Amino acid sequence: MVRWKLKHGAGQLFIYVITSSEIPDGQIEIKHCAFLKQKYYQRHPAFIYGIAGSYKEALDIVLKMFAEADESGMTGDVRGYLNSALGDN
Repeated sequence: MVRWKLKHGAGQLFIYVITSSEIPDGQIEIKHCAFLKQKYYQRHPAFIYGIAGSYKEALDIVLKMFAEADESGMTGDVRGYLNSALGDN
């Protein structure tokens, strides 16, 4: 249901998404789902790596992502790790 609401622009008060950074050499960002309703994201859809029910939960997910990247030998490159795990080299 959360994914459907995100896709169709329905408001959700406590949902945060983990996306690719807008900065060229950036890693990932945590954004409130309301940001995705802006016109920019209609033209440039964000790639969502994760969905969380609170900002704290989003931070926990990001920390886990960085720990997994570190364990796989990709320290500091969580975006590269996530893309390789998804098969998007």
